[in-house]
Amino acid sequence: MLNKTEKALNLLSDEGYYVKNLWQVDDVMIRWECTREQALEILDKTFDNEYVNETIFDIININAQEMNLTSKENY
Repeated sequence: MLNKTEKALNLLSDEGYYVKNLWQVDDVMIRWECTREQALEILDKTFDNEYVNETIFDIININAQEMNLTSKENY
């Protein structure tokens, strides 16, 4: 039987979201003395970072090109 997290991940995956690389407050809290709220703030600032997002899109483009996919006109 699936637990709540597994059900939620399955739902998101079925809707087209990539769920194999999710971050959790424990990922911060195992390295830093902080509260749950502080860990969430760190994760929020990390993933709301222009450099991080640009880097992810750059790597997406590289992987798509290596697969010989055709780029859409607007991108």
